[in-house]
Amino acid sequence: MRIAIAATSDDASAQIDDHAGRAPSYLIFDDRGTLVETISNPFTGAEHGAGHRTARMLADKNVDLVIAGRFGSAMREELSERDIKMSEQTGKVQDALAAAKP
Repeated sequence: MRIAIAATSDDASAQIDDHAGRAPSYLIFDDRGTLVETISNPFTGAEHGAGHRTARMLADKNVDLVIAGRFGSAMREELSERDIKMSEQTGKVQDALAAAKP
């Protein structure tokens, strides 16, 4: 299982970002909780389509679960079509990861 968490920065001690499609960073962890990749979200400043584009980017990274503060309808739709689970959470990335690990 690969878990992508929307973060306010590229550090595992960061807060979960409120806006999934426009989060500045995504931290991707494996099923053991090891950070395997950090992504600076290139769609943060997009005028339109940030949710769809971000969802496609994460799908291309083979994530199984995305955690963020909130998901817009476009991102929800795109992730659902790709059978990627979503979880709305607040707080620290590390805490969300600990709760999500199988």
